[in-house]
Amino acid sequence: MPSPSISTRSVWEDRFQTPTAEALLGELGGASGGAVARVMGWLNGLKYTRQGVSWCGVPWRWTLVTRCRGDGGQPLAYVVPDPKRPLLAFPLPASTVCGLDIASLTRCQRDLIAGATKVGPVLWIESELIEPESAEEAFAMVAHRHSTLVRSGGRSTGG
Repeated sequence: MPSPSISTRSVWEDRFQTPTAEALLGELGGASGGAVARVMGWLNGLKYTRQGVSWCGVPWRWTLVTRCRGDGGQPLAYVVPDPKRPLLAFPLPASTVCGLDIASLTRCQRDLIAGATKVGPVLWIESELIEPESAEEAFAMVAHRHSTLVRSGGRSTGG
């Protein structure tokens, strides 16, 4: 009779062990690992932010969360280091979307908005971090939201 195999759980999935950001990023490989590293570098470059690892439940599990210090610690962006499908996710208040010049957005950005999930007055945008181009387009939207928060002194407009 064959012995039962013992499966090792990914650090991303293990609810009972808080991983480091390095351990989470270490499980990613290939193009997606590069795209996630690039986005994390961009997020680290934003002023007045702090990053941490938080358990966000299923399906996001352990997630790298970037918070804007002046926004009462509200999350600005989430990097979900799912080894099979890493994501950049972020809330975009409807008031921010209404203030965007849609014609100036790229097709990728318009597609992200069109495919977003609406929860109350907030659109939740998710972008797979597989291709560098889509990661850059999504990050540009996060950077716009960040600059809006910094200019407003951190007063949130619904997200």
